[in-house]
Amino acid sequence: MSTTLRQNVLSNYLNSYFVETGTSHGEGLQVALNLPFEKYFSIELNEELQNLNKLKFKKEIEDKIGRAHV
Repeated sequence: MSTTLRQNVLSNYLNSYFVETGTSHGEGLQVALNLPFEKYFSIELNEELQNLNKLKFKKEIEDKIGRAHV
């Protein structure tokens, strides 16, 4: 999978929170986790994709409790 969200573009619009709808396979969230947001919110309605991303970002969720919400 690929994403149109690029770190160099996203870094031009930094604020306290990263919010996205449609986590999909987590490509956008992966880009955002490389930038210094205070909190990360990624909303996915598909339960299968939610579970996939909870496993994929397990370490980030544990390391950034309250910062990485999948």
